[in-house]
Amino acid sequence: MLASANGLLGKATDAMLRSIVAQSRYAQARSVNEGRDATIVVAGSPLGGLLYGFTPWLPFMVMAACFLLSGVTVFPASRACREDGTQEKPSRQGFWQDFKEGWIWVVHQRTLLLLVAVACLMSFASSGMQYCVQMQLMSEGVSALRIGYVDTATGVVLIIGSLIATRLSKTARVGRVLVASLCCYGVSMVPMLWSQSYLVLLSCSAFAFIAFPLFNAMAMGFIFAKTPIDLQGRVSTAVGIPSQFLSMFTSAIVGFLIPSAGFSRSLLLFLCALLAALLVAVVSRRVRAIPDASHWRQYAW
Repeated sequence: MLASANGLLGKATDAMLRSIVAQSRYAQARSVNEGRDATIVVAGSPLGGLLYGFTPWLPFMVMAACFLLSGVTVFPASRACREDGTQEKPSRQGFWQDFKEGWIWVVHQRTLLLLVAVACLMSFASSGMQYCVQMQLMSEGVSALRIGYVDTATGVVLIIGSLIATRLSKTARVGRVLVASLCCYGVSMVPMLWSQSYLVLLSCSAFAFIAFPLFNAMAMGFIFAKTPIDLQGRVSTAVGIPSQFLSMFTSAIVGFLIPSAGFSRSLLLFLCALLAALLVAVVSRRVRAIPDASHWRQYAW
């Protein structure tokens, strides 16, 4: 049930932004969303621990109340509005027809396909790196509390990154942001190839996400801003499924590689995936030429 709700409504706020803010400010609005999500991630774990300290059932009661509140706020649901201000009529055609139309539109957008390839490879690399760090710390007998600090540090860095993204998203060129973000992520992974001390793994794995909010705000913001309103959900699925499909194998890959090949060689695999994403972004003139948010309307897919 929770997975179904997340699949149906998880990207609703991103699509709703099209009806709230101008296209030129869309990336900035997405960066604010990134900061909100990162803050919730950071606050969630210690808050859950605090509530659990009072009594074991309290965190679950609070979570149930939050879900109930979320369900109440869904109704009444208003119809989506088109860019000209008119209300959009709900689609009456079948699922497979919607699915086919969405994918036909996606495969005819060359720049979008390149961005999907970059996002897939980066998602695969970032997920693999996180599993490598966790498995390495577990193999060294590091306590669960200290392993948890890695997620906390990552959340703090995400908040800092979202603040940076809010300031840069107005004027930054998307193409340059993608290349710089991939470089930043790759550089943060390199020190871990030679040192697997706790402080190195903690600092490097957290710092790797400093540019993630800006990357996500600019790349996904550009995609959503250029996508017709009636195709928002289908394009979001077309972008998300390939990324999730690759990432779903990272835990199994890491679980096999760490005992047999060691941490450094395992991490090197995901670093190569990141370099492949960087190669796509650098070689493709269409990706490098994606402008800042104020010129998205004039840019042709």
